[in-house]
Amino acid sequence: MALLLFFTIERYLKLVKPDIHYKVLMSKFRLWAGITAIWAGGISFSFVTTPYWITFKVKKLLTKPREMCVFSTIMEPLSGMITLFISQLLAIVVLIVINCILGVKIRRIFQSVRQRLPTSHEQELRNKEILKKVEVNLFIMSNIYALLYIPSLGLSVIDILAFFGQLKERQYKPNERAVFVLVNLAAIYPFCEAVTCFFLNKDLKRLMVDFWNKSIGKVRVSTT
Repeated sequence: MALLLFFTIERYLKLVKPDIHYKVLMSKFRLWAGITAIWAGGISFSFVTTPYWITFKVKKLLTKPREMCVFSTIMEPLSGMITLFISQLLAIVVLIVINCILGVKIRRIFQSVRQRLPTSHEQELRNKEILKKVEVNLFIMSNIYALLYIPSLGLSVIDILAFFGQLKERQYKPNERAVFVLVNLAAIYPFCEAVTCFFLNKDLKRLMVDFWNKSIGKVRVSTT
């Protein structure tokens, strides 16, 4: 999910920001520094906030019987739900929103390029057909990758609710059919990802190369 979100944001910056600003933002040093800072910040935040450090400091708390885990906040259902919302659900929503914005942006860019190129009516129809396929493939491929995480999100919610029930805070029995469907969808995730990449990405590369060659040819003809 983190890798998919990173490349989606990279595509967004590449299309939205001017070329000189994009090169500055995505320079090698800034890229490595940003990734390192994210990892270091995440590890430090988890190290400080996840354990109940006071429990390890006060010996009476270690020996005192409790119904809930007193060693880690991540074991609490509420903390688990908040973490799940931030790490998975919010990321899926952000990915879909960015992909929709990218689809509109790509369409505008290709339309402006097509208007600047002196083409015949037949060639314009051909370019329009190619552009539609490219836009549709980009939109479908990006959103499929985001939506494929939903079964894992559902299983995580069911697991947290089941753990909540084990703590006797609330009785909860997972729906067997829902669990069966989510488990099977999560199991075929690698297959769906590979099929999507093989068909859509291969077709996308061919169409992009075709469009690029035709565009370069028309520009050369118009300048001679």
